Amino acid sequence: GARVHVQEHQYVNTTISEAKLMLDMFYTGFFPACLSYQTELAKNHYKVQQAIGSFTERSKEFLLDISSKIEKALEIASALKSELEVASSLGEEQKLLAFSSRVQLQMSLLRKAVDALEGLISDEKWPFPKYSEMLFCMGSCY
Repeated sequence: GARVHVQEHQYVNTTISEAKLMLDMFYTGFFPACLSYQTELAKNHYKVQQAIGSFTERSKEFLLDISSKIEKALEIASALKSELEVASSLGEEQKLLAFSSRVQLQMSLLRKAVDALEGLISDEKWPFPKYSEMLFCMGSCY
């Protein structure tokens, strides 16, 4: 009835807000931090290569891994943005289904992609508290 309709509307609006916030945090915080760290690593690799003629294969693999993970996160963020736009344009019944499946899936994938980068990017570059910092603080900051 009416109560269910209100709850569905609230769910859609909450998901829209969360998805927009997630995209904002990604494009204005996480992505610039990752790109900055990736650039720093690439410059350092180039300098090492110029100085000694080569760098280790493991160092190169690390840079390629970060680059690949950044690209994957960008693809997912773009897909989330697209799914959000499509879902927002649908009728009420289709909108609920789209938000509860396709939009939520992309949000979950973006979260996992950013989590994977969190462990690779230096603390100094990471724009928000890392999970490890929050867990440590929870036990000792109060």
